[in-house]
Amino acid sequence: FDTALFELGLECGRLRRHHEETVPDMTSFAVFDTPIGPIALVWSDGGAPSHDSRLTHVELPKRPDESQAELIERLAARAADASPAPPPVVIVAAIAAVRAHFAGTLSSFEEVPLDFARTPPFHRRVYEQLRRIHPGKTVTYAELAALAGSPGASRAVGQAMGANPWPLIVPCHRVVAAGGKPGGFSAPGGAKLKTQMLEIEGVTLPSSRQLTLGGS
Repeated sequence: FDTALFELGLECGRLRRHHEETVPDMTSFAVFDTPIGPIALVWSDGGAPSHDSRLTHVELPKRPDESQAELIERLAARAADASPAPPPVVIVAAIAAVRAHFAGTLSSFEEVPLDFARTPPFHRRVYEQLRRIHPGKTVTYAELAALAGSPGASRAVGQAMGANPWPLIVPCHRVVAAGGKPGGFSAPGGAKLKTQMLEIEGVTLPSSRQLTLGGS
C-alpha cells in the first residue's frame, strides 16, 4: 500500500470538489432564424467542459417577422445573466435538429441535454414523460398526469406546462385539452403558434380556441 499515492488521491479529490463548488455556471445563448421566426437557445456549462453544456431555456418568437434584436431584448428579461456566445457542439446539434424539424425532418429532441437543476420534481416527471410524445402525436393534460404517475393532477400538469423553460424541446405544444381542443400555450406566440407548430407535425385540431387552463 503506497501511502503517498493514497494521500495524493485524497488531495486530488479535494481539489476537484473545490473546483466544482467555486467555478460558476456560465450561461450563454445563441439566436437563429427558422420558418416560424427567430429562436434562442440558452445553455449553461455548469463550470464544466463545453461537452457538458445543458439547455436552460428556449425562447420562441412572438411572430414570424419578429427580429432577432426584439427576441434578444425579450430574452434579457428571462435570462439577464446570459450573454451571446458561439454554441458548443451539443448546442450546435440542437440548433441543427430544430432547423431540420421545421424543414420537414421531424425530431423528438430527446437527445438534447436539459438542465433540470431548478426544476421541481413533479415538473421533471411530467417533462420526461412528455418528451416521449413524438411529433404527430398529442396527449391530454389528464393523460399526461397519469403518465407522470399522478392521475387526476390535470391542473398541476397545466401549471407545469406554463412553467416549461424548453418549449418545442419539451413539446408542450403537443399537450391538448379534452376533445382535441388546443388548450393554452404560454410561449410568446400563444395558441396561434401552438396550432402552427402542430400543423408542421401533421396534426390538425378541430378548434383553435385557446382555453384558460394554465400552461401550454
